[in-house]
Amino acid sequence: MVRAVADRLGLPAVELDALRHGPNWTPRLSFVDYVREFNHVFRWIWRTLPQTAQRMRKVLSGPDGARLTIVRLWGHHQVDRWLESTLRTVAERAET
Repeated sequence: MVRAVADRLGLPAVELDALRHGPNWTPRLSFVDYVREFNHVFRWIWRTLPQTAQRMRKVLSGPDGARLTIVRLWGHHQVDRWLESTLRTVAERAET
């Protein structure tokens, strides 16, 4: 899904897991700095674990949180619909 959005908008795809975890799934202390560095990239937040939600709330309440766009999609059907409609509109606006 991330790759499809990035390809459609001509943006790089960044996986938060790759930024969050180092070798052997060791948490990186620089995670928040990485997120701020990539503040122009779509971020996907899944509320799968309370710890994840808590970390994301901390990032979103920081100085860069107001500039982030959050899109919550429940299942592949909603993802497909969003890619075909809303994302197309965003891409068309970006081209003008």
